[in-house]
Amino acid sequence: MKIRNQKRRRILMRASELEIIKDHTEEIAKKINEQFELEKDSIKEQLLEEIRGYITPVPKHYEWTRGYCPYDDSGEIYVDGLVSMDQTIADFLENEFTGQRRATFISHQGFDYETYGDQISYLLKEIKENIVQKTVKKYVEELFGEEISEDDLFRIFEEYYSEIYAESIAFDFDFYGDAVKFTGIQNMKLYELVEK
Repeated sequence: MKIRNQKRRRILMRASELEIIKDHTEEIAKKINEQFELEKDSIKEQLLEEIRGYITPVPKHYEWTRGYCPYDDSGEIYVDGLVSMDQTIADFLENEFTGQRRATFISHQGFDYETYGDQISYLLKEIKENIVQKTVKKYVEELFGEEISEDDLFRIFEEYYSEIYAESIAFDFDFYGDAVKFTGIQNMKLYELVEK
């Protein structure tokens, strides 16, 4: 009985600590924003390096056409030369197809054709999650004066991720256009990347 009570007290203590964190979600979001600002140059370099990899060598340019299937509106893409290096990074990410497709599992819309913006979203998600996790972990450890486990971090995210996330720049990193604007590279021309 004594062991069971000790476990119960410990769980209740953690629950009370979680309640304390609830009062700090705005401050945590501010710290995340500060961390994004501190890492802005690093994020910019990571994005430029990733995009440089996409365009070296110059990839094929694809055009979309409706296609001939009356039951499927996803259409088809076909090669139409090479990607223009005289377009902005924002235009490249939004308009250029990688040549890859994925099933949509939507009736009459069999496939979705991946753009470079879709592709860079994987890197942006990794960057975002890394910054959010290390910032929240650091803040909570300073708040309680001790290290927290990965399980505790998971519990914090389980309870308060949406509050922390929605109030921070991390939310913008779900949309590659916003993330690219944050770093200020949206208007750079592709040819500027290969000249470096």
